Amino acid sequence: MTKLIKKNYPEKITIRHSDLSQLCEDERCIFVQAGMILNDLRYFDLSLQNHINAMKGGSKSHETECGILLSQTTLLLAHLAGTLNEANQVIVKSYFLPTVSKKYAPLLSPQATEALARIKTFFSNKSNLVSHIRNNFGFHYDRKHITDIMKCFPPDWEHNTFLPHALNNAFIEFGQVCSMNAMFKSTGVSNGIEGLFHVFEVLVNEVMKDFVIFFHGVLQVMTKAIPTKAKPYGMIIRQASPALFNQELELLMQRR
Repeated sequence: MTKLIKKNYPEKITIRHSDLSQLCEDERCIFVQAGMILNDLRYFDLSLQNHINAMKGGSKSHETECGILLSQTTLLLAHLAGTLNEANQVIVKSYFLPTVSKKYAPLLSPQATEALARIKTFFSNKSNLVSHIRNNFGFHYDRKHITDIMKCFPPDWEHNTFLPHALNNAFIEFGQVCSMNAMFKSTGVSNGIEGLFHVFEVLVNEVMKDFVIFFHGVLQVMTKAIPTKAKPYGMIIRQASPALFNQELELLMQRR
């Protein structure tokens, strides 16, 4: 079933490159960086919401499916931490340039200003969760790191591997167990599942949300400084679309 959604997708904004070129180089750079970051964060948000909803759905799944779901969620959260860290560097190195912040900071909405303040406070703590995951688990193939993880398993632990006949469709469970338990238990919680939901809550519902609010706020004020064309339009939301939020997920987003 499809439905025409107009409320959430009210208009298409067009900007001529010649008009964008009227901005100074620093402004053009943060303009493009903000767009890239928002697109990347949208992907992580959509994918992680789908994964977390599947975990909370309560449906019975094969142990292989559960393991794959946990493995993919671990990977998404680890890479999200890297993206959030890069987004903070964009703020530090691009937004806080005098040519940008002095001009646009007074124009930001109160919501965007408050989000920026929370981001600064969060990253002022050098041991924050984003930096911890990014530095230790963003890419977790380091020899010493893996060696240390393997020493944590008790002698009677059983590792499993699921090997179907289809090429590249195997699931190597011990890879998931190593990375998941190491990452989430490093947060100080009692077990890996609690750690997973804790990391999701902080990275997605707190830190990522603030970056989305801030960078949207930056684009909103910057587009007012150049000529734009806005054309109202509707979008067909297909329930099976892998690239778009379905209605249930949109309602979840609105309740945050």
